[in-house]
Amino acid sequence: MTFLRTLLKLFLSIAQNFLNILQGLKQENGPSDEGSLEPDFGPDENHILRYVKPLAIDDGVIGGGAFLGRYVGDDPSVNWVECFPGDLNNQISEIRGKARITYAATGLLARLNIGSTRSHVLKETNKKHNLTVIKDALEAKNNFEEDPSHALMKGAPSVEDMHGEFVGDLIAECIIDHFPAVLKKE
Repeated sequence: MTFLRTLLKLFLSIAQNFLNILQGLKQENGPSDEGSLEPDFGPDENHILRYVKPLAIDDGVIGGGAFLGRYVGDDPSVNWVECFPGDLNNQISEIRGKARITYAATGLLARLNIGSTRSHVLKETNKKHNLTVIKDALEAKNNFEEDPSHALMKGAPSVEDMHGEFVGDLIAECIIDHFPAVLKKE
């Protein structure tokens, strides 16, 4: 049994290394037009919100790890702010109301501009990391309403990527502002 476990660990390690090599080759070829904003998504002037867990916040500062995928190929979920009408407070309220995860009381919602974040990461990584945001609207399911604002941040590295922390920090540098994930009840 121990031999099989060791063999399985070795196989998983080799598979992970192979995926990392493939991802590195893809990034070495630079950004492509593939995966750019869908025509109906909205212009680069639009904004996204990313939920930030309390563990990614240190003395009120959001760390870059909050913007990374959990594993290779995992695209971080975000919400497209301008999907909802009204002012920013109304838009954030709509996004909070459609959340399918439980926000921690001390978690935050970080707001970023799509175009400036993409440009900053492209510039600072010599065009090796092309971030794009694509619509990934969620249909109504179980007790959840549909969420037309749900989107994915394609091109963001994972926590396992050797450049992950660097790129995550570059994304964090683009945070415009942040808001409590949960409003305190009065």
